[in-house]
Amino acid sequence: SIEVVERAQKRPRRARLYYMRKPKHDRGSVEGVVEDYLKRRRLVRSGAVGRGEPGKSAKNPSAARVGIGAR
Repeated sequence: SIEVVERAQKRPRRARLYYMRKPKHDRGSVEGVVEDYLKRRRLVRSGAVGRGEPGKSAKNPSAARVGIGAR
């Protein structure tokens, strides 16, 4: 006879997201979302967007102080 020394680990069941199939969760066409993303990406790459005041960081705009009281 054959003895089972160690059983193979059971694979976890894949979650079936049936609720996502309901019309409530249907996003419809995403062409508009993709088009907006591509437009923004083109603008950023061309340099038209994303250039603020030189020397100022977007995270810390007060960091570029000059003159009296500057640290």
